[in-house]
Amino acid sequence: MNYFDDLNVTYVGSHKSRTNGSSLGPHEFYGVGFMLGDGYLRRKTTEYDITLKMPFVYLIHPSKCGGAWMTVDGTQRDNRWFVVSGPRAERLTTSLMKYSETVADTFPLKNYSELMLIHQKMFQLFNTVLPSRNYRLTAYVEEFIAALYDALYLADLQSPIHELIGKVIQLISDAPGGDLDFESLAKEYKISYYHLRRRFVEITGVPLHEFVLQKRFTMAVAKLKSGTESIKEIADSCGFFNTSDFSRFIKRRSGLTPSELKKQPQYLEV
Repeated sequence: MNYFDDLNVTYVGSHKSRTNGSSLGPHEFYGVGFMLGDGYLRRKTTEYDITLKMPFVYLIHPSKCGGAWMTVDGTQRDNRWFVVSGPRAERLTTSLMKYSETVADTFPLKNYSELMLIHQKMFQLFNTVLPSRNYRLTAYVEEFIAALYDALYLADLQSPIHELIGKVIQLISDAPGGDLDFESLAKEYKISYYHLRRRFVEITGVPLHEFVLQKRFTMAVAKLKSGTESIKEIADSCGFFNTSDFSRFIKRRSGLTPSELKKQPQYLEV
């Protein structure tokens, strides 16, 4: 198979308008686009109707219902997009879905200059009959996605989510057995609890619940080895309501009961 055979650019579009967009019906293709402007747009389908602030990137993937971008108060939108097909098209689009913050599969992005330049090259090339057109368009798609990931990475580093994740890690580390209300903390940062958990595992490599359990186990081992508190007192401080649950937890993690672990001269967590 030729390197370019698993990705085909079927359309490259660019359109400015202040009127409501026509509804896109059911489709089976993939792609990426971005909306430029200062106002708001509505994304309306048979399943949802939400308002989004421009600029933003949006993902195109197979849909059974279709939908339309609707203007809000005469908002002008500068819509630029490309559509792709082939085995690599699905991987290309779905790999970006983890950045999506809405049911409309969109995510904000401030810096569009490089994306606009690459897209303009794609748009001009698509409307030619050069023999190398398809190969060059595929190369531009890869360049576009690489630039998009760079922009997303830089935007992500500046995002409040990193501040929130840092605060969550500090709260858990300071008091792993305490009353950890992550849902309320997520609301303070105006994100969902689901989004917090998803980003936590992406950034730390460990699920939020497992991170809490790891910190509780580390604290339990330290307290058991110190020998200054009873097992019940340690269970309480580690966030367990009774010693039975605490004992099962220690047994699963270490292969030893709390009493056995306490007597071990040395214990290294594996």
